Amino acid sequence: MHVVPADMFRKVISITKSHCKLGLTATLVREDECIIDLNFLIGPKLYEANWLDLVKGGFIANIQCAEVWCPMTKEFFAEYLKKDNSKRKHAIYAMNPNKFRACEFLIRFHEEQRHDKIIVFADNLFALVEYATKLNKPMIYGATSHAERTRILELFKSSPNVNTVFLSKVGIR
Repeated sequence: MHVVPADMFRKVISITKSHCKLGLTATLVREDECIIDLNFLIGPKLYEANWLDLVKGGFIANIQCAEVWCPMTKEFFAEYLKKDNSKRKHAIYAMNPNKFRACEFLIRFHEEQRHDKIIVFADNLFALVEYATKLNKPMIYGATSHAERTRILELFKSSPNVNTVFLSKVGIR
């Protein structure tokens, strides 16, 4: 449903005469700001499942969360303090070398020591591409084709060689 604000879908929705429009999605998120247009194009959200109830029902995995603090390097912090532009500041803290090293360590630990499957979520697309590329891991984000998403997810599910995948917030629609 979150593809609705895209230009072609917006055009189709506007010329289609119908009494009712219904959109279904597992994840109501987009990488741009067009999510607010959905109320106008489709209508309000009618139902949202509670993820804790889905865990209790065995529909999704139980998770364990931990917060990892990654102080900025002196050089990055100095640049961060100079910038007035919030997008530039966001890029600086997203690309903090200490954050990258922590990510690399956690991936290596979970792959090599625990033999886990790992999904790394990133809301900064530049960081997502840079981290995944530098770590030689597959990534799924808005521009990834459906065929490529399917291929990556199938490998992630079944291959012992693909244990980590990087996802943006709309990586798995």
